[in-house]
Amino acid sequence: MPILVLALKSIKQYNVDDNTLDVVYGVLKENPEEETWQEDIARAPRWIRKLLSKQRIKSNEMSRWIDASDADRQQSAYIIANEKNISVGAVEKETGGLLPF
Repeated sequence: MPILVLALKSIKQYNVDDNTLDVVYGVLKENPEEETWQEDIARAPRWIRKLLSKQRIKSNEMSRWIDASDADRQQSAYIIANEKNISVGAVEKETGGLLPF
């Protein structure tokens, strides 16, 4: 993760866009580095800590979603759709088509 922090520092906060966030998400997903997370994140500037923490949460949530059974995902989709007052199809689109239907 230190390399990721250095990369974000060089990009600068005001230049971080959706593509950058996608890359950060991918790096965190592929290299979670659980054993050094606390130490690494403590050394990062506040804006990077906040960004990395959000992307890590997103990565963890997506992992749980992918690992869930089809029935659990379908039930979750209906709950989310009901809470957000949107269609299940909209939830499917929002989750990248990971729903089992």
